[in-house]
Amino acid sequence: MLIGGKRVSAIAFALLLVTSMVGTAITLGVTAAADSDAAGPSEAEVQQAVDDSRQHLLNSMEDDHWASAVRSGRNGIWDVRWSIYYAVMLERLDAKPKSQQAAIDWVLSKRNSNGGWNDTVANYGALLLFEEMNTDQYDDVVADVRAENQRNDISLVSGNASQGQSFVEDNLRLKLLYGLMSDRYTNEQLFQDGNPGGFGELGGMTPAFENGFHPNKSFVMPDTVDLTLSMTTIGLAIERDNGWERGNRSEELNRTAELLLARRLPSGVWATSIDNIFAVLALNEAGYDADDPEISRALDMMAETRQASNGRIIGFKLSVWDTAWSMHALVESGVSPKHEKLQSAAQWLYDARASPPSQKRADVPLKRPPIPFRPNFGKGWGYKPHMYSDWDDTAVAVVALEPYDDRIVEEHIQYLFDVQNSDGSWAAFVTDFEPLNESEREDVIERGGEDLYVQLFTTHQSPDVTGHVLKALGSHGYTVENNASVRAAVDFLMNARDDTGMWRAVWGKGYVYGTSRVLMGMKAVGVDMNQAAIQEAAGALAARQNPDGGWGYRNGPSEPTYTAWVVEGLLAAGYSPDHPAVRAGVQYLLDTQRPDGSWKTTKMMHNLERLEYSLSVFTQASVLSALSAYADARGVPIDPDHESSPLDDLAFPLAVIGAQVAFVAVGVLVARRRSP
Repeated sequence: MLIGGKRVSAIAFALLLVTSMVGTAITLGVTAAADSDAAGPSEAEVQQAVDDSRQHLLNSMEDDHWASAVRSGRNGIWDVRWSIYYAVMLERLDAKPKSQQAAIDWVLSKRNSNGGWNDTVANYGALLLFEEMNTDQYDDVVADVRAENQRNDISLVSGNASQGQSFVEDNLRLKLLYGLMSDRYTNEQLFQDGNPGGFGELGGMTPAFENGFHPNKSFVMPDTVDLTLSMTTIGLAIERDNGWERGNRSEELNRTAELLLARRLPSGVWATSIDNIFAVLALNEAGYDADDPEISRALDMMAETRQASNGRIIGFKLSVWDTAWSMHALVESGVSPKHEKLQSAAQWLYDARASPPSQKRADVPLKRPPIPFRPNFGKGWGYKPHMYSDWDDTAVAVVALEPYDDRIVEEHIQYLFDVQNSDGSWAAFVTDFEPLNESEREDVIERGGEDLYVQLFTTHQSPDVTGHVLKALGSHGYTVENNASVRAAVDFLMNARDDTGMWRAVWGKGYVYGTSRVLMGMKAVGVDMNQAAIQEAAGALAARQNPDGGWGYRNGPSEPTYTAWVVEGLLAAGYSPDHPAVRAGVQYLLDTQRPDGSWKTTKMMHNLERLEYSLSVFTQASVLSALSAYADARGVPIDPDHESSPLDDLAFPLAVIGAQVAFVAVGVLVARRRSP
């Protein structure tokens, strides 16, 4: 045999052929591995991550829905404040001593060594609590807290004036409690103009109280109504107890207490923990005792559902939000809407809408909705069952219920159209909210400060909420091609980017949340995602990626939730799953997944940049949705019954086997050539 002009034996040729084939097989195997790296995580890795995440989310379901135990404030300081308020309330009513002690123990476990909490409200709240308890058990703590106040110049009645004049800020609430329960400060020291009961006069300027009482007209922002009424009632009680002769304070107090009772949810309590704490304190000043059902329901609810096993008071639970996002993520990951748990959750979610609950529900004592104090009410969803609705939770619930009968959400879709702002956007709780005229605005600002006016009487057009509503409308067939309201919303968003080229969120932290919500919403309604503005926003988002592949808050350390939001947003903007930013983001998520299938939760949500909080369920649902979107874009099968092709894992072994077969075949030929 001649090769390259030289004669070689058949055996040498066979060996050469085998060596070449084995080398080729090895080269193919290495090349395949390199190609796999270039394409990002392997199919098996993605499938396993989705499987584990999906199972964790299903296992975390509580009976028929999901609800995170919210943690609030930097280093949990809002949780400390609320727990102190809770203990003060129980001391005032002489109720539930075990629950009170558990809260106190948890609060003390969070203080600094030889000090307090380095926080005005927590420090002075604890001092008021121990003063009311009238025991020497905590004398050392009191001494440490006072020393910290002196060292750090922490004062309840001076400094940080803007916070002190804000009607809804915690230190003003604390000042009311000092005015009610302590002689340490005068009213002139605690309140502007020495007028603790004057807050209600501000509400008298609004349409709800103009020329009578109009419960379907605007008062203050809906999420501050209950606290406004409670604080007004407590302020009136202070004036009554001080013998003030200006007006009939007792009569006014009883009136605000009646309105507060009318604001209860069908469950017989108020929305958040702080709402319930101050409502109970206010009603107690109106003559209700701890044994009265108007108060006892709230006390029982707080002890049974809002106090964690370690004694911490949980500020609120967003059960509608958590349930809707969990359902959506599970369906996106391939779980059938007919799955037993999803059907149970869908029924729970439908029953949780703002409409009055069924008369058959024995666990719902009040068969009526709360007084709305706004023109739009009665439809949609709030963040907890039977609560006054907000447009964000309504949108997410509509998305979650999309796989089921369209008829169950038709009226709620129309409701979303009805509450759209005139500029095309959606806010959270109100529509075109301007309850005060110019002179009234100036009066409020003069008497209470700019912060008071902003918190009570202004709303915010929300790119993030608008993005969610577009996602909801798109899931039911409304697009820029067939609907004028959708086009108006898209026009609003196109003009709502700021100097960064992105959209800043109102209810989630920063640009990552806002921009990702907008991108997903625009895709859902058929917007051309190749437009320059959209690609600029996506590029600005991608540019914030950290070296480890993840994203964080304001260029901070990477966190799974932010990373998931960006990955899904970039895919919505048309980025390929093979884009380096997307691949690295997905790899970060795979690398940070914990053995139980979950991811670390951080404080990624906030309330108008004031109260930041974490939602563990929302984190898990967000990451599962992002991985599912990536798998879908890449063509990776992730449904629960998927089976990977055996050839995917056997390519290299088969190549080696092929070489071995070739070697045997050549050997046989050689043997035949030699045989006589």
